Amino acid sequence: MPQMSPAQQPQHTLTRTPIVGVLHAVADLAQVLHQLALHPEALTETSRDAVTELVGVMS
Repeated sequence: MPQMSPAQQPQHTLTRTPIVGVLHAVADLAQVLHQLALHPEALTETSRDAVTELVGVMS
């Protein structure tokens, strides 16, 4: 998993139940996909991190 700055790193990951973590990841991914639909050139490091996190949660 890529290193994240302290501001990006979730502070309460360990207290989440798995389903809540999945829901947060899906919501994050939906937001990223919406932004990419509006600005397809904007595939930023943050977007890739969100997709990577979702894949990690689901595997």
